[in-house]
Amino acid sequence: MSAVAPSIPTRPFRFGVQVSATGTRSEWVELARKVESLGYSTLTMPDHFTEQLAPVPALQCAADATHGAPASTNDSATATGSS
Repeated sequence: MSAVAPSIPTRPFRFGVQVSATGTRSEWVELARKVESLGYSTLTMPDHFTEQLAPVPALQCAADATHGAPASTNDSATATGSS
């Protein structure tokens, strides 16, 4: 009698990057595209009130500039399980 290993579903290991600000919109777009081109699967931002870009418009800008990499704030990523 041979032992059969149980089938365990696996998912690829993914990495994300957290960023908060750049100097200009074009630098922000360039950063989002670089993150995507390096193979990171998620772009997140802190959702705290510090010296940073406003999270929702900045993440929308990043999403518009890339090919669909998920973007979220830390709290929404945790809440939705998208990170």
